[in-house]
Amino acid sequence: MPITLPELVDRPQLVVADEGTKVLILESHRWAEPLRNSIPRLIAEDLSNIIGADRVSSYPQYAANNCRYRIYVDFQRIETTREKLVFNILWSMRAVTDDKVSSMSLRIVEKIGGDSQEDLTSAYSRAIGGVAREIAKALPLDK
Repeated sequence: MPITLPELVDRPQLVVADEGTKVLILESHRWAEPLRNSIPRLIAEDLSNIIGADRVSSYPQYAANNCRYRIYVDFQRIETTREKLVFNILWSMRAVTDDKVSSMSLRIVEKIGGDSQEDLTSAYSRAIGGVAREIAKALPLDK
């Protein structure tokens, strides 16, 4: 299903915290595609690889009308400092067959290895992979 993102980071430019409560919107450093589109797709790709299933998809590009679970991800906070990236997430999983819902919270912290745009985007990639790993752990898959 669609994800929710804080509006502060839901923009084409990269955003990082500066001193105190200030943030920097890096006009010359932009995402290749909107985060609202790329994050669900990347979580689905990572989750597919982790659980070994080829029918994991993201909204609205879902291919499986006969899915077993729907996962809702609410990024409540995405904070980027010069040293680290923090995701605070609430997410829920709904079993389609019995409508049973499980809700969980998750905090992912990734160190940013340097000051470059590549260092920041690599931290995002690792953090998104961490989200997929945590979701995979919670899926009641048949072994």
